[in-house]
Amino acid sequence: ACHHRLELRLAGWLGSEACLVTTTGFQANLAALVSLVSQPEDVLILDRACHASTYDGAKLSGVPLVRFRHNDSEDLERQLARTAGARRRVVCVESVYSMDGDEAPLRAIDDLCTRHGALLMVDEAHAIGVFGPGGRGLCAELGVVPDLRVGTCSKALGAQGGFLVGDATVVDLAVNRGRSFIFSTAPVPAAMGAATAALDVLRDEPGLSEELLVVAKEIRDGLIAQGWNVPPGRSPIIPVIVGDEQAALDLAAQLLERGHFAPAIRPPTVPAGECRLRLTATLAHRPSDRRHLLKAMAALRPPA
Repeated sequence: ACHHRLELRLAGWLGSEACLVTTTGFQANLAALVSLVSQPEDVLILDRACHASTYDGAKLSGVPLVRFRHNDSEDLERQLARTAGARRRVVCVESVYSMDGDEAPLRAIDDLCTRHGALLMVDEAHAIGVFGPGGRGLCAELGVVPDLRVGTCSKALGAQGGFLVGDATVVDLAVNRGRSFIFSTAPVPAAMGAATAALDVLRDEPGLSEELLVVAKEIRDGLIAQGWNVPPGRSPIIPVIVGDEQAALDLAAQLLERGHFAPAIRPPTVPAGECRLRLTATLAHRPSDRRHLLKAMAALRPPA
């Protein structure tokens, strides 16, 4: 009952007909992709920066895989034109990417999918609870309604489990064809209760996501002012690009000595030469925590 209750809450909250809860977000992506494409005449089109779970889903589906340059809608249009003869095409992107925290040009991507007759699947793992009205995600903020949305309960919702939402017919496909759902154990009831409680918090305090973005901006602006290589953006995911692998490891170790846990991100998670620290801002970080972090980063900044 607790699983179904969460599915009803998520579907209603995100304005969709139906929802399916899975044990992890990884499994949600696997179930979604295997359900949407399955024939040799189908084609799956992924952003190059998509999460490993979507690439594993592509392998499991067995259909031809085409990739387009990260967040490049012109290259996506070229790939859509090149695959015009396919029986079904599914474009899969993330709304907010996990390593750079950058946002996909969802409106342009949605328009291209509509014009070329392709289905659109959006992974909102890093946008749910952060962007959009009441934390409903970047799709909700931009007014984009993809054919299928995938999310997780293990990030902003602070619980465990994954989910996919969409039209009832599409979700029903995953119920009947999603191997990672069918042949896996259900999420533990306590996690479902925790996720439902998190939705209660977002309902009762709809301004939390906006507060989080303010905190993220404070940290990002402070690091940029110190001269760190931090890409622009709004997300609480704040990458500090270091480049060299050993330099990233050393910086992470020095920060840990000062009380800040920020592991170095290295290949294969990011390309060689783009090693980084991946900072994640939360509302649990007090103003004093943020000041202490910026003070530590200023002390560790290499000479120009």
